[in-house]
Amino acid sequence: MHAHKRTAQIAATNSASVRRVLLEVARRRQEEARRIGVRIAELRERHHLTQAVAALRLGVAYRTYQTWEAGDATPRWHNFEKIAKLYGVSVDEILGNPPSPSSPSQLDRLEKRLAKIERDITRQGSAVERLLSAAAGRSDLDSN
Repeated sequence: MHAHKRTAQIAATNSASVRRVLLEVARRRQEEARRIGVRIAELRERHHLTQAVAALRLGVAYRTYQTWEAGDATPRWHNFEKIAKLYGVSVDEILGNPPSPSSPSQLDRLEKRLAKIERDITRQGSAVERLLSAAAGRSDLDSN
């Protein structure tokens, strides 16, 4: 629900103390939505994407994505997961929570990927060396 609708509902409440509490809750939600929006915008900018491209990759409307970054609304949970995947972070990081030590960070995933590539290159290099040795052996036989 958007902030202005929530505020209108709160204003219709009769009790002054209930109204104050509800207004404080709405204010905190709006602050959190803005903080989340700032983090989403930072991630998008870090990946050199426009809002339109990010929205397209997430499968949401451009205006929806804009409202997230502006802090006028927050994504639903399934969209948080899509955002996290797009930017290579955890949902916790988008929410402002520190990354969990048990979950692999993007750097850990990249290091594992690099190690696998290095192993593949070493194996392929060994195979090429064996082929060259075999070819050199044949050329020695051909010259005799």
